Formats: sequence, structure tokens, C-alpha cells
Amino acid sequence: MQSILLISTGSIAFGIIMFGLYRLHIHKKVTKNLRERKNDNFTTFLNHFRNSKTSNEVISIVYNVLSKSTISTKEMPVLPSDDLRKVWGFDDDLNDFIMDLQKKLKISEIRCEGLMVEKLNTVEDLVIILSKKYTEK
Repeated sequence: MQSILLISTGSIAFGIIMFGLYRLHIHKKVTKNLRERKNDNFTTFLNHFRNSKTSNEVISIVYNVLSKSTISTKEMPVLPSDDLRKVWGFDDDLNDFIMDLQKKLKISEIRCEGLMVEKLNTVEDLVIILSKKYTEK
């Protein structure tokens, strides 16, 4: 009985340590990104899409939601070239994130049926596909 308790306690302690190390890693990554992106902001993001047929509403919502989705107390500037998985940490939850954006943009889920989430790699990909769906509504 004592060995089970000891193993359980050890497992919990190990999990807490691993979670702490993961949070520290993410914090360092965010801090590095904030330092490297000190000259980037919403205006530079918006200017990237200036000559494309993208909706300013989509650009604004994607930027605002992503920039506030860090563990930092500061908003992190978003770059169109940011990899949704590597920079922003999306994986299995990318589909849920897109559904949340659809709700904010009032895009019906029917319009986004069959959306190839696997083909979305960058923030720019996301803005372009959501802009197409947004203008169809």
C-alpha cells in the first residue's frame, strides 16, 4: 500500500515538474518573440494584406485573438508568416480555434464545411481562407 502511495506521489510530482518546465519554455519563447518583434504591430500586419482581397474585419479579428493568446501579460505581435503550429502552438485544437473565429466573424459553419485545416500552415493562410468565407456570407 505504501509503495502505491509513494509511486502516486512521485508521479504527481514528476507531472508538476514537467508542467513547470513546459511553462518556462513557453515563457522564454514568448519573451524572445516579443523582443524580436518590437517593431511589429497591427499596422505592419495590416500593411502586408494591403494589395490583397482580404477583409479588414477578418484581419483585425485574427490579429486581436492571436496577439492575446500568449502566456505573456503583453500582446505579442502577429506576423503573417507565423506558423500556426510552431509559433502559436496549435495542433489538434486548430479546428476549434477556427470555429471560434467563425463565430466572431458570424460565418456559418456550413460555409466552412470541408475546410482543409491540414493545408492551413501560416496566419496568412488563415486570413485568406476566412476572408473568402467571410465575403461569401
